[in-house]
Amino acid sequence: MHGPLALNRCIPILGSCGKKTQQCQALKASHDRLTFTETDCLRPAFYQAWFDKARSYVLNNEHELVLEALEMAIKLNLEQCRDDAKTELVFDGLRQMPDFGRLIV
Repeated sequence: MHGPLALNRCIPILGSCGKKTQQCQALKASHDRLTFTETDCLRPAFYQAWFDKARSYVLNNEHELVLEALEMAIKLNLEQCRDDAKTELVFDGLRQMPDFGRLIV
């Protein structure tokens, strides 16, 4: 299973062992395909893929990429993504960051 919801299965795997798996690498690549077309134009309908990309970047400590992906998700679906970001446990370590706070206000 590939797509935005499939990454949910990887988060416990990555969180518990702290290592990237081939399956999760493939899912991350799947999110990349979902968020861009062949001409690198954004696909606005896939806000959930951007949100899930942000979640995966947290697990790799790529905080700048987290903020970029989350910002895109919020631009595409403001209310849903802001609400989800406020309660998503994977973002707990970022809540003290001023840039993260500005995104979810």
